[in-house]
Amino acid sequence: MDTVPSDMHATITVNLQQAQNLMYTDPIEADTFAIKAHDLVDRDQPDQLELLSDILQVRGFINRKQRLYEKALPFYEESVKICEQLHPDGLELARAYKQTAISHNLLDNHDAALDQNEKSLRLLEKIFPEAEETATAYDFHGTILDNMGLTEQAIEWTLRGAKMKQITAPHTISRAHTCGNAAERLWKLGRHEEALEYNKTEEEIRNATQKGTPPMKRCYRQAMQLHSALGNSAKAEEYAALLTALD
Repeated sequence: MDTVPSDMHATITVNLQQAQNLMYTDPIEADTFAIKAHDLVDRDQPDQLELLSDILQVRGFINRKQRLYEKALPFYEESVKICEQLHPDGLELARAYKQTAISHNLLDNHDAALDQNEKSLRLLEKIFPEAEETATAYDFHGTILDNMGLTEQAIEWTLRGAKMKQITAPHTISRAHTCGNAAERLWKLGRHEEALEYNKTEEEIRNATQKGTPPMKRCYRQAMQLHSALGNSAKAEEYAALLTALD
């Protein structure tokens, strides 16, 4: 016999939905609703555990958005424990591991970040072996390694993500971001011609939707540096002019 959600379940859900609706635009107000929902949860009620995991994810996000990284991490870690219980092989757990990895990376806990992202990847490779979300996780693995100074290892993961997104998400900002990461890491390794190819792809995608934005400026600056390194002075000057026009 299916369990009928309680009135309390409905009240918690309403507060959670309010928090989710506000968390991108008004994180402080969103947190008041998330705290209300959190305070109402009874951990002994099985129908509320799923809600609790979602609340913890929202509270982690809200604190991270305010750069309260140390405060955010325990919310994500507690969500992982619930997902390990409720969804041991599920997408929910893969995503919880990923968010925990992001939080550890922001705190420079790189070994812990790698561990959590590896767990996320193991699940994603089973659930979505060829998908944008998995490709993003590959790129993020490269980001963690790059933050550790292991750029030679990092580029292999980032290129894996970039090649997958070429198929699964060819015209997306997500692909542009990964191509930008690939260009930056190849630049660090002195592989300037390869870096320029990824930079060109990033520029093409961002030009369609993000003209004049900080990511577009970063892309132009990188193009200027790469053309200069390759001795293409005319192109370097062209990108310098584009940057000046955006200032």
